[in-house]
Amino acid sequence: MPKAALKFYANAVFFGALLLAVLSLHAFYPTYLGRLGKPLPWMMHLHAVLMAAWLGLLVLQSGLIRRGNVSLHRTTGRLSYALVPLLLLTAVAMIAYSYERGLGELREAAEAGRLSLSGEALLHEARKYVALPVYYFVGFALFYSLAMLNRRRPLVHAQFMLATMLMLTGPILDRSLYFTASVAMPELRFPFEWVAFILADCVFAAVLVLNLRRGASWQPAAFCLACFLAGQSIYRFGLDSRAWQSTVGLFF
Repeated sequence: MPKAALKFYANAVFFGALLLAVLSLHAFYPTYLGRLGKPLPWMMHLHAVLMAAWLGLLVLQSGLIRRGNVSLHRTTGRLSYALVPLLLLTAVAMIAYSYERGLGELREAAEAGRLSLSGEALLHEARKYVALPVYYFVGFALFYSLAMLNRRRPLVHAQFMLATMLMLTGPILDRSLYFTASVAMPELRFPFEWVAFILADCVFAAVLVLNLRRGASWQPAAFCLACFLAGQSIYRFGLDSRAWQSTVGLFF
């Protein structure tokens, strides 16, 4: 059963990462790929290259497990020790860029009279603006760290790597759905981020049930699911709280 379970997780990450790689071409065309001939921040280019490299590494690593090549999987996995810190640094830079851009748009709207906010109220809204990328950043960093700490426990490691991959689903799937809807149904107003939220919840609810049924350790899946639900609850109910506003304010 452990080998079958490990192959299940490897298949999930392999095909999931491939799908995300293809979907990202559509998701980032309007805001990045279609604007490569225009001036863009250099950090955006670096982040895109590192993210593409990470998706490629996910495909490679899960593919090696599918073929039973554990030794090469471990060797090539060491590349992530350099790749992921750089990816996280560029992610912080991109969140800061999004914050500044969002704050600028809010100020322009206030100056034009389209928004009746000023001063601290503008900062309050800008801190809410970056909630989604912060959620994915924290989740990615947390699950990757736990995956590496448990690299000698293959089934636990695989579950945390699956959770790490799901942290990439939101930024890609959200944009793809949003841009598709903006063309097909421009009047539609829908929180597309909840599609990725619910997908991640359902995946790990299923993993939890499977682990319970086969008598395997249920704690990793339960922990991941609890983290998803906690982050989603903060996103839905906690962005106006003093805790969120103060924490984000420390960084921006």
